[in-house]
Amino acid sequence: MPSYFLWIMLIGMLLMMWFVSRRQRAMQEEQRRRTEKGLIPGSWVRTIGGFYGTVVEVDGDVVTLATPLGDETLWSKRAIAAIEEPLRLGWAAHEDTWRATSSRPTTRPWSRSRTRPTRGP
Repeated sequence: MPSYFLWIMLIGMLLMMWFVSRRQRAMQEEQRRRTEKGLIPGSWVRTIGGFYGTVVEVDGDVVTLATPLGDETLWSKRAIAAIEEPLRLGWAAHEDTWRATSSRPTTRPWSRSRTRPTRGP
């Protein structure tokens, strides 16, 4: 008798896991559908790599995103994680105060050169 109870519990747990995974897949598919529907020029998006940009153009599976400086980059639709409201990141929300109180130059992080200065001998 105990072996039947064990088999019933095992089958019940497998059915429950199957049902939960099916619901999660359906929710992910709905989120993906909403994201693709919202990919219109002017939308503010976040990619899976953490890049924030504005949609410039959608051409098939390729999305052209613009950086805050106006540079355009090409991304796959699959790389778009979410459509979000434009962000004013921490320092940008208080940029005027930061400029008035800081002795550092007023450059934005995205305008820095990607190359590092070389060290002298």
